[in-house]
Amino acid sequence: MCELLGMSFNKFVKPIISFTGFKQRGEHNPDGWGIAFYPDKSAQVFKEPITATSSPLAEFL
Repeated sequence: MCELLGMSFNKFVKPIISFTGFKQRGEHNPDGWGIAFYPDKSAQVFKEPITATSSPLAEFL
């Protein structure tokens, strides 16, 4: 089952606890994972066709 996590902040934060749990639950989603954020006025999107638990990018985040 897909899961969506949304967060919005008005200052810099490190949501380590939330993303860690989200990543672990993604082990049961074989279709892949992705993340999007707005570093400026445009969206930056990363998608991978693997589970978040096996992704070097997800581990880095």
